[in-house]
Amino acid sequence: MSSLPINPAQFETPLTPQEEMLFQTWKAEYAPKDSGYDYDLRGAFKAGLTPDPTTGHWPDTYKKPNHPTFSNQSIYAKMRPDLAGQWINNDTQFVPPAPTGAAKQLQLTRPSALKIKAAPLATALGRVKP
Repeated sequence: MSSLPINPAQFETPLTPQEEMLFQTWKAEYAPKDSGYDYDLRGAFKAGLTPDPTTGHWPDTYKKPNHPTFSNQSIYAKMRPDLAGQWINNDTQFVPPAPTGAAKQLQLTRPSALKIKAAPLATALGRVKP
């Protein structure tokens, strides 16, 4: 993953003072307990979105890169593709982004290091022939 810090405020849709007043009314109805820390509620408001009436879930469209399931469906994915996962199986399963840089190197080297360390034990137990 990228080590660049994420400032959630940089992923906020700007509103005019009049829009902000309307947004506050809209937010009181549709997201009264949501701080907007990891979701651009102002963007959702401006786009005319509301949460799913059954599940209360918001579409990924305005998820910020600090959201746990930030995906390539977010408008902000093009700004931080290194942090964007994806939904598969009819949007029922989230797949996190592939590791990059040092994290990828660790992932690639760790399994082989474990195999080397495990081989003598497996040989001693008679499970693997030398």
